[in-house]
Amino acid sequence: MGIKQAGALFICLSFLLLSCAGPSVKSAQTVDHSISGNTYINSTYNCKLSTPNNKWKPTLDVKDLGDATQLLWLWEESVYNAGGSLNVSKHPQGSLEEFAKKGTYDPKIAKYTYIAGKPAFFASKPMSAGGLSMTSQVYKFVNKGTGYVFSFVYPSQWNHDEKLQKEIDDILNSFAFLDEQGVVQDTSAGQKRKGENLLNVAMLEMVDLRENRPTKATNILTNELQEKLSKSGQFKFIERRKLNQIIVEQKLQMAGMVSDASAIKIGGLLGANHIITSSLGVLGETSVLYVQVTDTGNGKILTSASTRCWKCSDDLLLDSVTALASKLVSGK
Repeated sequence: MGIKQAGALFICLSFLLLSCAGPSVKSAQTVDHSISGNTYINSTYNCKLSTPNNKWKPTLDVKDLGDATQLLWLWEESVYNAGGSLNVSKHPQGSLEEFAKKGTYDPKIAKYTYIAGKPAFFASKPMSAGGLSMTSQVYKFVNKGTGYVFSFVYPSQWNHDEKLQKEIDDILNSFAFLDEQGVVQDTSAGQKRKGENLLNVAMLEMVDLRENRPTKATNILTNELQEKLSKSGQFKFIERRKLNQIIVEQKLQMAGMVSDASAIKIGGLLGANHIITSSLGVLGETSVLYVQVTDTGNGKILTSASTRCWKCSDDLLLDSVTALASKLVSGK
């Protein structure tokens, strides 16, 4: 990376972090974390991240940034001259909607995806530093009242580069929360044992995150997903007609994303042991499908899976559903 590019990237990242955090920079606080190879582990926030290859180098760099704490820097110098960071908010966050409103990114034009099984706010915008045109990406999500921010900055010439976006996606996909024993929490697909049968499962309609409601397209994807899971022999579904009847009788609002509490309530009314929720999100030209299975008895996520598809046609989107079902069944 040239001196001018490095300086511009540093300025952009610094502005990006401050715009998400607050106006003042204070002394760094102590955070118990470490890096082993390309794997970052933070025991203070019980999270783990593994960069996908040797191109992205994680660096420990804890700083206080106003209302947030910077935990980690990521650098890619070999091709894209890109940088990134992971930060956490110092203040409790009640919801993603509240957290998304803080900073310089307009939630009204944001898109939504999932990170570590949590709904995430995504926004992108152009920036300028050192005479260079840069692009920034910000991903915000909330876990147990703590707000997390992933930030990436790169020269704008790479805006439509498929490989760069895939590398960023791989970093986001590698992020996971850990339990007290250092094991990935129940947001991972590994919680479901291969070959385990799930009985009395209710499948809710997939939500299109662009419209925050089920659409004609997601209805087709829901049917396809249920069919694939049924054929695996590991899922026994409650009739959709019965599900729709309960929704009407209880006057439950199913127009948008369903909260975990509402999903569990629906499952309980149906006598379902498990309930499946899913969503379709679009980031630029990338379609993201996400599905999770929740135990209606204790509210815990039993298993989850996601797939990403670049420039998806309708046929490729259906293929992605097949891959999604396969991940859910295999627990991988």
